Amino acid sequence: MKNFKFKILAMFAVLLLLPAAVLAFTAENGNAIYVGEDKTINGNYYAAGTNVTIDGRVTGDVFCAGQSIVINGTVDGDVICAGQSVSVGGTVGGDLRVAASDINIRGTIERGATVAAANVSIEKDARVGWDVLIAAANVQIRGELGRSLLGAGANYVLGGKINGDVDLYMDSGSMKNKSYGLAVGDTAVIGGRLAYRSVTDADISEKAQISGEVIRKTIKTTGNKSSGMSGFFAIYALAVLSALAVGWVLTRFWKTPSVQMTENMFAKFWPALGFGLLVFILTPIVVIILAITLIGIRLAFLLIWTWLTVLMLSKVVAGIAVGRLLLRNFWAAKKDSLNLAMFIGIIISWLVFYIPFFGWILSFAAILWGMGGLIMYLKAQYKNNKVGI
Repeated sequence: MKNFKFKILAMFAVLLLLPAAVLAFTAENGNAIYVGEDKTINGNYYAAGTNVTIDGRVTGDVFCAGQSIVINGTVDGDVICAGQSVSVGGTVGGDLRVAASDINIRGTIERGATVAAANVSIEKDARVGWDVLIAAANVQIRGELGRSLLGAGANYVLGGKINGDVDLYMDSGSMKNKSYGLAVGDTAVIGGRLAYRSVTDADISEKAQISGEVIRKTIKTTGNKSSGMSGFFAIYALAVLSALAVGWVLTRFWKTPSVQMTENMFAKFWPALGFGLLVFILTPIVVIILAITLIGIRLAFLLIWTWLTVLMLSKVVAGIAVGRLLLRNFWAAKKDSLNLAMFIGIIISWLVFYIPFFGWILSFAAILWGMGGLIMYLKAQYKNNKVGI
C-alpha cells in the first residue's frame, strides 16, 4: 500500500514538474538577432526580428519570424519560420516548415520539408532526407531528395536527384508565356514515377533518368463555371459577413485598443508576427500538460477557450490594420475612420485569403500577426496596470 501511495505521489510530482522541462526555451526579439558560431542554445529557440541569423547550435526546435532569416548553423530539432526571405545553409536534424517570399536551401535537412513561397531553390549541395512538399510559383531543384516530391505551382525545373516519386500540379494553364511549366533537365534522376497535371506537355530531356513511367494528367478547362463561382461567392459572403460582425463589435466597443493595437502592429511587424507564432504553438502544449495533471483541467479548458477567442479575433484585427494602411495611403481624407478601415480591410483581405495556394499562407500569417498584436497590447496594458478600454 505504501509503495502504491509513493508511486501516485511520484507520478503527480513528475506531472507537476513536467511543464518546466517541456517548456524550457529561449526567446529573443529585436531588429538584429544573432546566434554566433561558438554559441549553443539548449532547448527550443524563439526569435522575432527584422534580421535573424543562426550560425551556432540549437539543441531543440527553432520558431522564428523575420524579414531575413539565415540559418547556417545546426538545429537539432525542427525549424518552423515565416519571413520575407529564408536561407538554410546549415544542418536541420528534424523537419523544415517555412513560409516566405523566397526560400533557398543549401544545407542538409535530415527529415522532411514543407515549404510555401513565391520562389523556392534547392541548390546542388542541398539534401533533404525525407519527403518534400512545395507550394510555390517558381521552383528549382538541383539537390537530392531522399524520398518523394509533391508540389504545386507554375514553373518547376528538376535537375537533381529525387529517390522517390514525383507528383506535380502545374497551374500554368492561363499563362501565355510558354516558358512556364515543367522542365526536367539533363542531370535529373528520378527513382520512381513522374506524374504531373498540366494543360501542356513537360519539357523532358532525353538524358534525364526516370525509373518509373511518365504520366501526364490533363486539366479540364471546360465546365459549368457559373455554379462554381456562385458557390465561391456564397462561401465568401458568409465568411465576410461573419468577420464584419466581429469587426463592428471591436470598432464599436474597443475603439481605442483597436487603434493602439494596429499602430503597434505596423511599428513592430516582425515582433508581432513572432509573438503570434509563439502563442499559437505554445498554448496547445500548455493546455495538454495542464489537462494531464488533472488538477489543472479547469484551467486548461479556460485557457483553450481564451486561445480560440484570440484566434478568432486575430484575423479580424489584421484586416482592420490592412484597412487602416489602405486608407492612409490611398484615401487620406478618411484615414481616421476606423469603421471604414474595418469594412474595406476585411473585404479586401478575405478576397486575398481565398487565392489558391498562397491565400492560406497569407491567412495564417494574418492570424499570427493579429494574435501577436493582441498579445503585445495586453502585455503593455498589464505593465501599465490599466485597462485600455
